[in-house]
Amino acid sequence: MAFLFEIKVQKYIFLLYVDNMNFDRTKVLNEEQGLPELKPLQADFLKDRKADLQKIKFHMEKNEFQEVEKITHNWKGFCAPYGFAYLADVAKALENDIKSGQSIEADQFVQDIEEYLKFKEEIL
Repeated sequence: MAFLFEIKVQKYIFLLYVDNMNFDRTKVLNEEQGLPELKPLQADFLKDRKADLQKIKFHMEKNEFQEVEKITHNWKGFCAPYGFAYLADVAKALENDIKSGQSIEADQFVQDIEEYLKFKEEIL
C-alpha cells in the first residue's frame, strides 16, 4: 500500500511518498532536510521524540490508544519541518489505524520508529 501526503508548513510544501511504511535507510537519506532555521534544534528534537517513543510503548502496552493517537497527531504536524519526514509519515499511518479501529501492528511501528531514530542520530 502506498500513500501520498502533502504537508504544508508556513510557505513550504512537503510531498511525501510512503510505500509500505517500512524503514528504509536510502529513503531517509533522500528525505527533505527540513527548514534550515530548525537544523540547530534537531538534536534536542530527536531526544524529545525518543522520550515520546517510550510513552507510546507504555500506552500501547496498556491499550491506551487515545494517548498514542495524541502523540502521533502532534508528530505528524511538526516532524517534517525538523527534517524528520519519515516519522511524520509513520505517525500519520498509526493515527489513521487507531482512528479507524484497525488492528495495529504496534511492534512493527515501534521497531520502525526505533530504527529510524537511531539512524537519524547517526547522521545528524
